[in-house]
Amino acid sequence: MSADQLDLSALRPLAEVIAKTVRTTPIRLGPGGADNLISDLTIAVAVYMGREVIPTATPKEN
Repeated sequence: MSADQLDLSALRPLAEVIAKTVRTTPIRLGPGGADNLISDLTIAVAVYMGREVIPTATPKEN
C-alpha cells in the first residue's frame, strides 16, 4: 500500500463519534455560537479516546 492509499478504516468509529456530535449539537448565531460544538466535540473525542485507546490498568498483585 502506498503512502497516498492509507487504510483509515480503524478511524471509522472516531469519525462516527465526531459526525454524531456535529449533527446533534445546536449552533447559535452570533459571537461564540460554535462554543457548544467545540466543547461537545472535545468531550466526545476525549471519552472515545479513554474507552478505545488508553489501555485499562490492571491491579498490581501483592
